Amino acid sequence: MAFLQSFFRKQFNPNPWWDAVAAVVIAALLGIAVYLSLLFYTHHGNMVVVPEVVGKDYKEAKELLEDAGLRVLVTDTGYETKLAPDLILYQHIPAGRVVKFNRQVFLTINAGHPRMKPLPEVIDGSARSAEMKLKAMGFKIGNRKLVPGDEDLVMQVEVGGRVVKEGDRVSVEDPIVLVVGNGDVVETYNGNDSLDWAFQRQFEEEEAKKEAKERELRERERERRRAEESNGEEREGKNHSDLPAAAPIHSVQGERIGPPRRSEDLFN
Repeated sequence: MAFLQSFFRKQFNPNPWWDAVAAVVIAALLGIAVYLSLLFYTHHGNMVVVPEVVGKDYKEAKELLEDAGLRVLVTDTGYETKLAPDLILYQHIPAGRVVKFNRQVFLTINAGHPRMKPLPEVIDGSARSAEMKLKAMGFKIGNRKLVPGDEDLVMQVEVGGRVVKEGDRVSVEDPIVLVVGNGDVVETYNGNDSLDWAFQRQFEEEEAKKEAKERELRERERERRRAEESNGEEREGKNHSDLPAAAPIHSVQGERIGPPRRSEDLFN
């Protein structure tokens, strides 16, 4: 800019106004250059028609879109057993729509195998909440299998007849069967109950044994006390039977002894 200003000063009258004119001209030229570069880069005003690529191979679809002046990005995959892998299942901009040049088109292609996802934690929770969680993750839900246990409690999960656990990768196409309690609680541990239930059961059995032992000790103490009391009564009764019989006591109350006798009569 300083070079242009010095150029204008040399070519024209060195009036201060020429500096202002030179600055305006330079700014205008820069603005026009930027505008033209943006038009060239963005192809402003250049519109294209989106071609149909659903059902085509990914390589072919990519070439068609790029030849039309569009960009391609695969954002998702699906799985259709009747279609070959890498076929286009969905394009987010429908065919025939007019869009700007260099617009990006998102595609969904068919995978070579079903998607596998890790099974979340659903054991020992309610069947309703487990089904909601699994559906939100894209899993298919099969019919419930009812077994004896706490009502609506998920006791295990099965896929294709085999038991699966938390973290196992499961196909989103295979129905998940929840093994749920029907309300008939089983008091014996059958291997299908949770580990917490087994610990609780063991604790209850130990407490029951302690209580039975305490009752037995209390009962023995009562028997010992009864035996001591019985032996004491027998010893007391035996001591009383060994004492000599007491002489009978005659009462003299109201006895008639006759008229008083004289002293000489006592010696006759």
